[in-house]
Amino acid sequence: MSGYSFQSHPLEWLDEAAAGDGGVRWMSPHQLCVLDVDLARALLRNEDGRLVDHSDFFGRRDKALRPRAAQIKLAREAHALVQSHLRSVDFAACVESLGARSQWPKAGNALLLEIMRPILARPSRSPAFHAALDRVARDRILGRHDRRKGRLRRSIDRLRFVGAVLKERRRASPGEGEPDLFDVIVGSEGHMGDEAMTHLYAAFIFALVGSVGFALGWSVLLAVRHGRTDHRSADIVREALRLYPVAWLLERNPAEAVEVAGEPVSSSQWIVISTYAIQRRARYWESPAEFLPERWQARIDRTAWLPFGAGPQSCIAASLSIEIPARLLDRIFAREVSVEMG
Repeated sequence: MSGYSFQSHPLEWLDEAAAGDGGVRWMSPHQLCVLDVDLARALLRNEDGRLVDHSDFFGRRDKALRPRAAQIKLAREAHALVQSHLRSVDFAACVESLGARSQWPKAGNALLLEIMRPILARPSRSPAFHAALDRVARDRILGRHDRRKGRLRRSIDRLRFVGAVLKERRRASPGEGEPDLFDVIVGSEGHMGDEAMTHLYAAFIFALVGSVGFALGWSVLLAVRHGRTDHRSADIVREALRLYPVAWLLERNPAEAVEVAGEPVSSSQWIVISTYAIQRRARYWESPAEFLPERWQARIDRTAWLPFGAGPQSCIAASLSIEIPARLLDRIFAREVSVEMG
């Protein structure tokens, strides 16, 4: 019997679940949490089609770009644009912009916004469009823990963002400067309405500024806190993502009533795969609660490392979440920076 409620103490509940022996545990009457890695991988692959198709790289199915081939093409074009942009980035100068003191993990998100701005919104975009990008980054990523805004204010902010994006779509001129990710979305093939387009653009912001920045932020904070800054940067990032995966809960909905590890789950309930708990289980990891980037130099079983999911719907840009933070870490740890929690 759990001593915590997931609703009131989610991380404590998951830590307790990870320390237990079971393969599944009910988080709530409507959510079954999967803690067994083999079961988790089988569910993510969904080869038997028991789960509702979750084939979208970029979020909710009702706002998806269709068909699947169009999603793949868009993702590849976006990935190629990011890689091309990274070749022109002066990473050393970006790190110098942090100043002598910086607050982490928040500083990671701020740094990624600076690096990725030219391909999120090229300079020739309207001031209103750039302002919308800044508001999303400030309010939804850098200030994600600020609960002072009420529901009405958040709704107003969302409407302002949607309005700015749709106005930019109407004035979009592909010939103005270097292409950005908004050009990739607007020029994509397949059926996509205004709401889906807005959702996809927001997803790019959250992926590049939020997710990659999150990986960088926790990598810096954990490496400094535990005195591991002399280890390989890529291993520091992998270990940070093991302890603090960006997608710490992956939800799937059964297409019809199913049984999961002996537990009946109806089509109105959810199967939740906890990468956070799986990556902290002693059955899969030695000293699972410790930050040990050196473990990645040994020949270890990586089956229980799932920060990007698994199967055909795993994150297509997973390599960027290792590559970009690792390149920045090399430069951050080469200079003296005061790292603070904040």
